[in-house]
Amino acid sequence: MRAAARSYGASRRLAIQRRRRRSIAASNPQAPNATATFSATLDSANGVAQLAPTFADNASATNGVTAAPVTLGLTDPDSNAWVAHNASRFANQYVLDSQGDQQLIFAAGPPGSSPQLTQLPLSRADGQSAGVDDVRFATGHSLLVVDSGANVVYRVAGHFPEGQAYGSLDTVGTSTNTH
Repeated sequence: MRAAARSYGASRRLAIQRRRRRSIAASNPQAPNATATFSATLDSANGVAQLAPTFADNASATNGVTAAPVTLGLTDPDSNAWVAHNASRFANQYVLDSQGDQQLIFAAGPPGSSPQLTQLPLSRADGQSAGVDDVRFATGHSLLVVDSGANVVYRVAGHFPEGQAYGSLDTVGTSTNTH
């Protein structure tokens, strides 16, 4: 299902995979069939990015836990990334974090095609739904962590297996109190 090339909302976060694949999350949709993510093609001669829709906020997907078919109902597409090539699952796929919906959407397939979508609902070990604000993948022996309130970037050194996903928890259930 191709989506209209409009989100009726704002555009957020540009994710680039090895200089080839560029995607922009379409945040705050105002219509159920709005574009969740745009594919961007750069026109260096004119200095413009041409945007094309990829999938709609109400696209069909497969639940990544139960393998059941689902219809997405994305209300908060937020951040995005490309999954590391050495991740144990979803390697080289595009991931969209639908923050308020407490789920990740993985898109597989070549650019310009109708991607195969997998929905991964997020929860804590106790079963309580939980949302993340960003997901990133380890590429070595350190992670960069941003404290935007303090305007500080921290480098955390340690053993972070390459391809391992890390996210910043921001909601549990309907509460932003994550303690």
